[in-house]
Amino acid sequence: MDNGLLFNLEALSKWMNLSSKKEVVQNLHKLGIPFVELSNGEVVTLYSALERGFQKNAMEEAEELIRMDEVIKLTKACRASINNYVSQGSFPPKIQLGPRKVAWRKAEVLQWVEGKRDW
Repeated sequence: MDNGLLFNLEALSKWMNLSSKKEVVQNLHKLGIPFVELSNGEVVTLYSALERGFQKNAMEEAEELIRMDEVIKLTKACRASINNYVSQGSFPPKIQLGPRKVAWRKAEVLQWVEGKRDW
């Protein structure tokens, strides 16, 4: 463990005496510790990310992504309208997560809802 701030999920599960990475994440949530799980398997608290210069990467990974159902709730628009807005370029771009799985950055959708930005 690196100064108590940057952890590998496997090391954390051993240290916390838990059997799975999922339990580690659940316990961090229960404790109210803000953290980011990086794509390389490391867990960084947001505080340590700021202190250690990981700010840009950690914050990008920490961006909350939302799926279509949440976009519909936030925008009060139907699925077809959202798809039309995206194809017209007047809505935040979707992020392809898989062959049939897309998401949007919640912050961008909220900006669109508030009319602060048009795409």
